[in-house]
Amino acid sequence: TGVISPLVATDFAPTKVVGPGSPDFKPEGNVEKAKQLLEIAKTKCPAEYKHATEDGIMIDARQSVALNDTIPINEAAYARVGIKVKYNIIKSGYYSTVMNPAKQNDISSAGWGADWANASTVLPELFTQEGGFNLSQNWNDAAYPAFKKLSDAGKNETNRNKQAAIWKQASQYVMDQYWIIRPVFSKAQDVWGSKVGGVYYWEPQGTFGFGGLYVKA
Repeated sequence: TGVISPLVATDFAPTKVVGPGSPDFKPEGNVEKAKQLLEIAKTKCPAEYKHATEDGIMIDARQSVALNDTIPINEAAYARVGIKVKYNIIKSGYYSTVMNPAKQNDISSAGWGADWANASTVLPELFTQEGGFNLSQNWNDAAYPAFKKLSDAGKNETNRNKQAAIWKQASQYVMDQYWIIRPVFSKAQDVWGSKVGGVYYWEPQGTFGFGGLYVKA
């Protein structure tokens, strides 16, 4: 769905572009819909179409053992609709590469968690020029000023319900522009021993509240 985790519940809403919120969504992938969109792209944006189907989309990826297994799977998945992909495997300095406009390639990936239960710690950080983690580098996009206006309005709104409505609108706007694709929210199980005290789970961050942990004597 969108970039707001369901755990940030007040600000969460399914988007209408991708994921279960879309009428075109299929868990196994909607090949026919993808082919229809590529057919539109052939005349609407021919340079991008050629890049995707002939030159190949370059994906930045961290070097890992798992990557050797996933590359063939990804290549086969893209090939189902006629898209070619290539990989720029980065051994070290991943973020210094993908956050540099001169070095970043077509697609990069990253992880992010809300610092507290408010989308103000997600949307402005990921999608404004002054945000701390903007891999989309979207500030030259003609659609950016409207988003920036929404983001500023959300940060300045003191009524929490009104603010949540702004964040939902901003999240949908991000997905409409395809500044990000395929957001994934993971689940995990955590266990701790009987000698650990002060344990509580900090939901927005998805981890323990480390400041409260202590070892029992």
